[in-house]
Amino acid sequence: MLQLIDSTTRTEVVIVQPHLSKAINDHLRGKNAASAPVEDLLRLRLLDELLNAARSTVTEVANELVVIGSLK
Repeated sequence: MLQLIDSTTRTEVVIVQPHLSKAINDHLRGKNAASAPVEDLLRLRLLDELLNAARSTVTEVANELVVIGSLK
């Protein structure tokens, strides 16, 4: 099967990230972010940096990086 993959084959790398819910993400990025604990804001910033670094690395060898999180 890998023999069929060439430079024109579309590939995706998927990361499942269940530790950050949509509600918390929206709260930390919203206008009420100032009321959030500093530790949570720092964790979100670190997660953003890690995912951006992963995207940079992945897009060198694949077409896209997809991150799936929790909706709860």
